[in-house]
Amino acid sequence: MTKASRIIEKLERLKSKAQEVWKEAKRGQTVPGISRFYYEGRMAGIKEALDMILDDLHKLGEEEEVEKKTYKFYIENPGEEAAGIHSYSERVEVSVDSGDPGGYPGEFQDYMKNSLAEWYDGATVVLYDDWDEFRKAMYKTEGDE
Repeated sequence: MTKASRIIEKLERLKSKAQEVWKEAKRGQTVPGISRFYYEGRMAGIKEALDMILDDLHKLGEEEEVEKKTYKFYIENPGEEAAGIHSYSERVEVSVDSGDPGGYPGEFQDYMKNSLAEWYDGATVVLYDDWDEFRKAMYKTEGDE
């Protein structure tokens, strides 16, 4: 059983207890001899239990911190010296705090590559994970195989 499921189970039990106290309180309005302090005491116990569960949730939240995902892109433009365009290279990192940018696998990376390629007109944009493969293909000599 996970920590989250144990907390959910505690909340379900507490909900049932609160509903029971509420029913008793409604009946107590017409039953002589039952003090409202009795119900206030029961509700104080439920509040204390809720506070304990909230503490558990806060601890759980601290333990299961979401890992931020960073995508690294390399941008390379060999330039065109005759046209006065100097070669350059850049590295751009995009961080996603939630760890998941959404979409199908690879969609976000493709979108970012296309956007960066448009921004750096004429440059080749490569995701860091593909960098070695890209370099080998770009600078392959006749003896390499």
